[in-house]
Amino acid sequence: MASTKNRRLRKKLCLDEFAVSGSDSLLDQFIEFVEDREICVVGGGNIKSFSAFICSDQRYGSASSEDIDQTKPSISNIVVGPLVDANYGI
Repeated sequence: MASTKNRRLRKKLCLDEFAVSGSDSLLDQFIEFVEDREICVVGGGNIKSFSAFICSDQRYGSASSEDIDQTKPSISNIVVGPLVDANYGI
C-alpha cells in the first residue's frame, strides 16, 4: 500500500523507508525473569550499555546470589557486582 504522505512527513513520522524496527523479546524475557524472581530493577541505559540495581520487591527481603546466577546465562557480556546494602552500601 503506497503512502500518500510526502518524503518529509514520512521521515518525521518514521514511516515506510524511515520506519525503525526492533525486537522486544529480550525485554520481555527480562520482565518475566524479574516478575518470577519477585525482584525490583532500577536503572537504564542505551543500546550499548545498561546499568541496574536489583533488589527484592518484598518489604524486608534481599536479592540473593541465586538471583545473580539465574541472570548470567540468559544475557551475554554481563558484569555483575557484589551484593551490597541497598541503604548504606553504595
